[in-house]
Amino acid sequence: MWGVLAIALKVIDKSIDPYTIVWFRFLVSFLILLGYYLWQRPPALKILFRPPLLLVIGAACLSSNFIGYMMGIHYISPGNCQLISQIGPMLLGVTGVIIFKEKFTKRQFAGFLIAVVGFTLFYHQQLQASASDPNRYKLGVFIVLLAALAWTSYGIIQKIMIRKYPPQTLNLFLYFFPAVIFFPISTPSTLLTLTFTNWILLIFASLNTLIAYGALSAAFKYIEASKISMIVTMNPTITFLLMALMSFSGFHWIAPEHINATGGAGALLILAGALMVVKS
Repeated sequence: MWGVLAIALKVIDKSIDPYTIVWFRFLVSFLILLGYYLWQRPPALKILFRPPLLLVIGAACLSSNFIGYMMGIHYISPGNCQLISQIGPMLLGVTGVIIFKEKFTKRQFAGFLIAVVGFTLFYHQQLQASASDPNRYKLGVFIVLLAALAWTSYGIIQKIMIRKYPPQTLNLFLYFFPAVIFFPISTPSTLLTLTFTNWILLIFASLNTLIAYGALSAAFKYIEASKISMIVTMNPTITFLLMALMSFSGFHWIAPEHINATGGAGALLILAGALMVVKS
């Protein structure tokens, strides 16, 4: 879901401001989850009125990640945005070992190192291919790095909170908080100017939030943060493959990515390393 998301957001970014996009995505996700809890478990709604302080901080971190990613994708390509964002799950993997006392086997540690090498090769090649406007590129990279750090903080808090609360109960507040704080700075009236295609992409991006973060929250309950981080590192590979497929098929919504042999090798190493870590 995240691998496809970056492409959809890059297209929508041309028609509507980032604050409105983020607000709408969270609003839709919240309303759907709210409807489910009203129907199935109304008592769980009390978390909206008395949320734990740590959950509020986690929601602020997730909100920062969303708006930072959206602003970053305005300056750099979807593939590059996805690649740089992997700093977040990489850091989450490290904190999984340090904070949660998770342990790597020798094979998993080797996979982690392979993924780091792949990440380095991939990043270096894309930096060369995308740096025609250095200042714009550097600004985009800086914003996305901040967003990645915010995501790491959210991930740590989510992993802690999942011990006491059901995953989707946490998500109910995680969607509610940004839907409220982004509303005053959003411009809902601009939604009326969207084309049918952009509406489809915006709805997809909204459902993407619900599905992807619902799955992520459930994953935190069942597997280690370090393994989750390595699975997430496959996102850039998915994005670049989809971008290549779009270019080959004649879709020209956004500029194609440029990957040479070095970048391709890096992508394969990221995928191989991730699979080594995840395999039990």
